[in-house]
This record gives sequence, structure tokens and C-alpha cells, in this order.
Amino acid sequence: MFITYLFRQKLTFAGLQTLKVRILLLIWMTVSLTAACDNNDSNSPEVITDCHTTLQSAFKPHAVWMKSVHHVRLLDGIVTTDGRRVKNGLLVRTESLDNITESDLIRLADSLGVRNVLDLRTHHRTHHRAHRHPDTLYPAYGITLTRLPLLNTANEVYLKLRFPDMDEEHLLKAATDARAAAMASALYEELLTSRHCQQQLAGFIRYVATIDNGAVLWHCDIGRDRTGVASALLLLALGVDKSTVIADFEWGVLLASGYDATTRPDTLSLCTQHFSQLLYTIEQRYGTLDAYLRQIGITEGDIRSLQQHFLEPY
Repeated sequence: MFITYLFRQKLTFAGLQTLKVRILLLIWMTVSLTAACDNNDSNSPEVITDCHTTLQSAFKPHAVWMKSVHHVRLLDGIVTTDGRRVKNGLLVRTESLDNITESDLIRLADSLGVRNVLDLRTHHRTHHRAHRHPDTLYPAYGITLTRLPLLNTANEVYLKLRFPDMDEEHLLKAATDARAAAMASALYEELLTSRHCQQQLAGFIRYVATIDNGAVLWHCDIGRDRTGVASALLLLALGVDKSTVIADFEWGVLLASGYDATTRPDTLSLCTQHFSQLLYTIEQRYGTLDAYLRQIGITEGDIRSLQQHFLEPY
């Protein structure tokens, strides 16, 4: 069955060679992550067991209700380590806009001031998912669409090799189901460690840093995994501390799962626990998360421009 999948993806010989290398990397990463999870000494990461306290102390999500798009959130007012705050109304994360109504599109443009939309999905998924493309409507409302797929075919084949049953229906259960959470963890690992994904994430940060004409919105399918990882790196580049980044990631998981501020569980979701552990592993490997950002290609100039555009002044 997997061979059939490979032929359907039309991989080149070079692509197959790359896949072999990635399988070896998978073995290395599995050993590394297992060792990190088994490390219970004084250097182990702080495990957040009280989600309610952590999220309340960081911030409350600025969710926006829309009839046709159910997961819309602004990153307003999030505090950085030096005491500055993210400016209001400029950074927006959502689920897919494939089925957005024209009235909600007008609201995005006029009320929220969105002028830039970044679609983080692979191209074939944008065609597979959409019932009706809003792309042709964007120019009429002064919105520019940019496609910036975080995963490529090799990434998706690699993930399919690890989890042949991985699909969106399974991933939707990742907040509470162990198997689905393991799938989500593999996706986060690929996004943060694959060279292609690192380059795309750095491109995402650079693109956002250049925007000075209104709000920027980014999305994937359900607005949780690719959108959540991209949002996490964006917040790190803005100077937000790791615990707040994890809290923001958790809000994305919960809101995408249908929870709200009154019905959310009191412990971190399984996929957020995996994401938190992966951040710790990366931090141990590179020394700091700032060093990781530099390693994947985000420069001091990118960060300076990003902070100048999207943070309140001192």
C-alpha cells in the first residue's frame, strides 16, 4: 500500500534518496526524544500540570466570533520578556478560510483590517479541501493572498510512512487520544527539524516582518498544528517567553477542539505536552530557543523589523 502511495506521489530518485536519509534521522530523533523524556534529573523541563492556572496567568485568548469561520483569534496584548505588548489588531490566526462567506470576508477586511493572508497548506490540500475558493474575492477587498506551504511532498510521504493511518479525522482527536497525539507530535517534529520546513518557517517570519499595511492572517486546515507551530516561532521571535508560547499553543488546541474558556480541561492536552517536550529537546540541542531561530535562518534584522512593526514601544 505504501509503495502505491509512493508512485502516486511521483517521487524522483533524488527524493527517494532523501527519504532514506530521513528514515535514519527518524531513528536518531526517536532515540533522542526517548532519552529526553526519560530524563528526570534537576535539568528536566518544568511540566505544567495546571493548565487553568498557567493559561489564566499568561493571557486570555482574544477570540473573534464569525458565522462561517469558527476559530479566529488575535494575538493582541501578549507580553514579551522585556515588558512590551503585541499591538492590537495586527496578528490574526485562523482555521481554513475555504468556506468563508462574503459577509465574514467583509468583516475580516473592514472590521479587523486584514490586508494579507498566508495559506500554510500544501497546494494539493487547498484544492482537495475547498468547496469554494475565496481567492478570487480577496482583491476586491484589498487582501493579498500568499501561499507558503510549510510541508512538501517528501515531508508528507515521510509522515505517512510513520503513520499510514494519519489523516485529519485522526488528528482532530489529538487533544485527548494518545495515538492521535503521537501523530501530531510527529508532525510538530517534522515542522521544527526538517530543513525544508525550517526554511519555510523562517520565510514565514521574514514575510510577516515586512508587512506594514494592516493586519496579517495565517491559517492551515483546522488552525491548530501548522498554524500553531508558526505562531509559536513568531511569538518567540517577538520575545515572548516559552511558557506563554506554550499557553498560546494550548489555546489553539482547545479552541480547535471546540472548548472555550469555561469548558476547557484543567490539564494540558496531550499534543501540547508533546509540543512542550519537543521545544525542550530543541532548547537542549541548540542551547537556547533564540539560537534555534538563528540556526534556521531568522536574522537579527528580521527580529528587529518584526518587533518594530508588531510590539508597542517601551
